Amino acid sequence: MRLGRHLLFFIFLLSLSGCESEYQLYDSRCGAPCYTGDPKTRDVGACFDGIGVCEDKVFVECEGESLPTEEYCDIIDNDCNGQVDDFVFDETSGDSCGSRVGECSQGSIECFDGEMLCLGEVKPIEESCDSLDNDCNGLVDDIDFVDYCYVYPDGTDRPWEEISAGGECQVGWVTCIDGDKVCEGQVIPAEEICDGLDNDCDGFTDEELQDGEKVDIVFMIDLSGSMGSYYPSVASASQLFATAFTGNPDFRFAIVGIPYPSGTDAGIILDFTDASTFQGELSLLSANGGGQEPSWDAAYESCNETLPLGWDIDSRRYVVLFTDETGQSYDGLSESDAAVSCSDNDATFYGFVKSMFWPSFDDIASATGGGLYDLGSATQMEEDLSEIFSDECW
Repeated sequence: MRLGRHLLFFIFLLSLSGCESEYQLYDSRCGAPCYTGDPKTRDVGACFDGIGVCEDKVFVECEGESLPTEEYCDIIDNDCNGQVDDFVFDETSGDSCGSRVGECSQGSIECFDGEMLCLGEVKPIEESCDSLDNDCNGLVDDIDFVDYCYVYPDGTDRPWEEISAGGECQVGWVTCIDGDKVCEGQVIPAEEICDGLDNDCDGFTDEELQDGEKVDIVFMIDLSGSMGSYYPSVASASQLFATAFTGNPDFRFAIVGIPYPSGTDAGIILDFTDASTFQGELSLLSANGGGQEPSWDAAYESCNETLPLGWDIDSRRYVVLFTDETGQSYDGLSESDAAVSCSDNDATFYGFVKSMFWPSFDDIASATGGGLYDLGSATQMEEDLSEIFSDECW
């Protein structure tokens, strides 16, 4: 009985060995989770299993698995080493960035919070007045317009909105010079001077400059016969002009006649006196003289006191010539001599002359700060005289 059992078992084994070529083992990965990468990276970071795919029970691939890749800046552990965004392979990683101009300095492009950013740079800031190029544009202290300003010499700031619109005063603007904010372009009140302007910005022009001023004016009049048609206008204009100074002892008038009597010095018809006496003398004169008409000599000698005129030592001196002739001399003097004489003695020369003869007097007028006007009508000459001396700040 025992022998029969053993025999049957042996026969069974023989039957198995005869079918061996048709038998294959079944791979456990088929249809099961699988991972073909480094086991240390399995389920780390972006790495995860796939599902085994088999053909005829033979493993072909692990479908859907995620294996380690190069690390990139994306807040993902792409290389599955347990660290996010370390040693990234982004193309710009480590490149220099930012500016090296002015106060700026460069940084480098690094991964931060999933983005490639310029780290470590010093960026431009708003330009300030400190002798530095804060905004890194290559220019130092190029601040934009800040505000208007108005600063007195003592350093006191004044609200520019309160500045009077009158006079020469004007607001400035804040600008930067050598690292300091300064007020440029402003005009602040100044001492009033004789220039036709409201220097102290009080709404009045050349006011009060007449206090204590003494003025001596010589009217040098050509009384030759050719002036016959002009003298009435000259006398009338001069009288009208003098009317404004009637009763003012600080304004004195003298008359010097041209031509000189032959062989003699120029004639002082009237030494310095008041306006009323001057007006009366003008009414007695007439133009009917003859001889030479040495206007250069008269100017030269009046200015340097060769003519014994009673100039006040403290007065402002003026010579006003009326003639219809070109400049002439009895003593061989020139226009230049007359110009130097009047300039050296602070006498201002004005001439009422026919325009064709201006070139023979313009050097005298220029050297003394005076001027030339047409020998014209009484009305026009009176207006010109008033204009001249209204600008003289008395």
